[in-house]
Amino acid sequence: GKRSLLAPWNLCLRQSQCRVGTITAMGPPLPPKPVGHSKGSGPAELGIYLNYTCPFSVKAYKTLFGAVQPKLEGRCRFTFYHQVQAWHPQGTSQHEAALAVAKLAGEEAFWKFSDALMAAAEDFYDVNVLDKTRRELWEELVKLAEGAVPGINVNALRAVLSLQTEANPGERNMGCGVTKELKWAIKHSRLLGIHVSPTTTLNGIVCDTSSSWTVDDWLAFFDTHLPKPTALPTPPEKADATLLRNLIDPLIIDARDPNEVESCKGGPALPGCKHVPLNMDGVKQSEHPTSIEEFQQKLQGAGGLPEDKSTPIITHCGNGGRGGKSAVILRQLGYWNAHNGGSPDAIRAARDLQLLPVVSTAPEKADPAVLKSLANPMIVDARDENEIEACKGGPAIPGSHHAPLNIDGVKQTERPTTVEEYFAKLQAAGCLPEDKSTPIITHCGSGGRGGKAALILRELGYFNVHNGGSPDGIRSAREGTS
Repeated sequence: GKRSLLAPWNLCLRQSQCRVGTITAMGPPLPPKPVGHSKGSGPAELGIYLNYTCPFSVKAYKTLFGAVQPKLEGRCRFTFYHQVQAWHPQGTSQHEAALAVAKLAGEEAFWKFSDALMAAAEDFYDVNVLDKTRRELWEELVKLAEGAVPGINVNALRAVLSLQTEANPGERNMGCGVTKELKWAIKHSRLLGIHVSPTTTLNGIVCDTSSSWTVDDWLAFFDTHLPKPTALPTPPEKADATLLRNLIDPLIIDARDPNEVESCKGGPALPGCKHVPLNMDGVKQSEHPTSIEEFQQKLQGAGGLPEDKSTPIITHCGNGGRGGKSAVILRQLGYWNAHNGGSPDAIRAARDLQLLPVVSTAPEKADPAVLKSLANPMIVDARDENEIEACKGGPAIPGSHHAPLNIDGVKQTERPTTVEEYFAKLQAAGCLPEDKSTPIITHCGSGGRGGKAALILRELGYFNVHNGGSPDGIRSAREGTS
């Protein structure tokens, strides 16, 4: 019969397979994580294939990672890929050293060492290393790492940058301690057909760029190919003092820089607050706007992201600007009960007034017996206008106050209402009695928004608030009472 054109492939496949129980393992080991080294965050990726000996790579590295990447934070992450070139044989040792530093000391150390390698690129040009052995190159690189990465274990680095004879007894061509990682890096670029350095890819596609580009050239490139950055929603204004006063056990986040805390800008730090500076390394927001991802990481490190998304949170800086941006980021992370307190002194002035009793009962649908027992309760109808007209959950209860929870009819899943927004609606509807012990029953058409309305009222200090579910549910419970 005819010989299949797939026969050689099938043979290779059979030879590369081995059976382990019922699992088939195929081919050589695969990398446990991406082979590149990324900086920044964002939905897009600029891949940059660089060689430490290539002068054009050095120029591109300094421009892209030194000046362009911070300006693209939140839009695009920048990834360094090792592009080992046969015509720069000493570059192999340099890339081995960089991989070894990353393996031993992590990504931050990799970037410090790469900065040093790029700065010292000429020391490794052909004319300066022609007569040096591989061992001598490794030793120079170890000394460079010792100066660039404080605290790195030099002996461990030397052990990685040496032939792995003990691990491979009897072999004579075993490579060093990062040969596997180097192979993965080379295989990655070969599979993409990357030939020279520097080469760039945008989201995996090779693009026509130049190492001679200026920062403005790069920014124009990104503005052409990436969506424009999404502006953060307008930060909330400084919260009403009454609202700040009535929040129960709020988490307070101080977004000032350390030197501002020390100089008491806006007032001394509030006891028990979490210090989470919004600025990155003290750089002003006008020069480097902090991304959601960056602030989220800071908040996590400081314990500023409680599990309960309804936790009341007050943010502040020295006057309210960064406090407002901190609050809007927290709201984007789902913390709808976050408020801009302005400054420590403003929060202190608002909350040094007499605080109200702490009530933490969850606003589930109340027991009918509880609803029936309430004397002359205020009824707050949180339904939308069209729901009232359609009698969703029953006709409106006579004398109830209409304070729809949704903003312009948009569902809570799409646009959660903040405490400040509902506070304003409740004020306008006359639903904030002076007596905080006033019995209040909230409802919507079934109990969901009625529960959130009850929670907000409790956060405002009204501890005798209950979720009635629906108008018919309240009517049924209170039937026969005045």
